[in-house]
Amino acid sequence: AGFADALDLLMNAPKADQADLSHAYFQGDEPETMLIDEVEAIWAPIAARDDWSLLNDKVAAIQSMSEAYGDRALAPEARVGG
Repeated sequence: AGFADALDLLMNAPKADQADLSHAYFQGDEPETMLIDEVEAIWAPIAARDDWSLLNDKVAAIQSMSEAYGDRALAPEARVGG
């Protein structure tokens, strides 16, 4: 019951009309996230051995999600670190 207002907001949120529901992002099993455990897992190889590959993979996944929703604010060639 405590989440009724939040559920109502989510259920009635405006739709992303420009979203491409046939995009590969929407065929995946899980939405893209950035939870603290994920951030820590991405940071660990950067701190240990200057390995930025997991962060670059995450940026690419976020870019894919952005494209699926019809937003191209991120440059596709954006890379970070090492």
